Amino acid sequence: KEFVKENMGKIDMDDAHVQSLGNFYTKVAETLKKEALNKAIEEKENNRIIDSTYRKAKYQNVLANNTIKQEVLSEETWLNLKKFGFEKSPRGVKRRRSVGFKVNSGNNFIKNLDRLIREATSKRTNLTAQNIKTGERTSLIYKPAFLQIQSTVKMDHQYAYFLPKELSSYHKQQLINDTVSYKLNMDFKYDLLVVGIKNDDFYLEFRSSVSPQNYIIQLATAYTRMEADSLINSVCGSAKKMQSDLNNELKFFEKRHEYEVHKTKQRELEEFRRQIAKQIFPCYVEEPVAESENNKEIF
Repeated sequence: KEFVKENMGKIDMDDAHVQSLGNFYTKVAETLKKEALNKAIEEKENNRIIDSTYRKAKYQNVLANNTIKQEVLSEETWLNLKKFGFEKSPRGVKRRRSVGFKVNSGNNFIKNLDRLIREATSKRTNLTAQNIKTGERTSLIYKPAFLQIQSTVKMDHQYAYFLPKELSSYHKQQLINDTVSYKLNMDFKYDLLVVGIKNDDFYLEFRSSVSPQNYIIQLATAYTRMEADSLINSVCGSAKKMQSDLNNELKFFEKRHEYEVHKTKQRELEEFRRQIAKQIFPCYVEEPVAESENNKEIF
């Protein structure tokens, strides 16, 4: 009590040194606030660039796979047409998915042969008809191969690539619940590449000369991107376009993983900031905020 009575702790707020110290702290606070704002703006712009870059990469991958799908369908259609005696593609295979006449005859449709072949190829259904050149009975046959995937870890993504030796590139199938089936053209010879992805590791399994039967595929060996590319180059041999297409697939998968890691860190940082705000500001009320364009996941 005696110490309090001496009032030795009293500070003269009009003192020049006290005012100078107050001005110093005010300037420091303003500087820190400005730096924090600039950093927030920089972070937002960086996230926007990362999102935009990934969107472009994803679009290019989707476009590339759609192009591959149409190209191999055109190639297979033309080979099937040749089997039935066509010496040149009627009206051009690449210009239209289904050409030729279709006449309504009572309750039935009558279609010319090239249209039937195109539709059978697209739907991967069997067809028997007369060869227009030899008159012989000719059949187009598709039979399914079934895949069951077993792996030592739970994969993030899994794909099966059927590699027909007669075509320039692959037939890509995404696995659902570790299974997939695909109908094989019985006039073609196929190899198979199964790709599993876990974080930044690739699990690959290659089978040569697959046929219409049930396969149990074990994904047990993890490869780096470079090791996976090397394996693909080895199994593709002289099929350079198929090799390049598969390499580009892995390149995109690597970019997708990097983006997934970035988005996870972004969410964790935002959650950390919210928790800190609750501790520093007891009156802080977290309001539901609509997901911004920059924070949307675009996997």
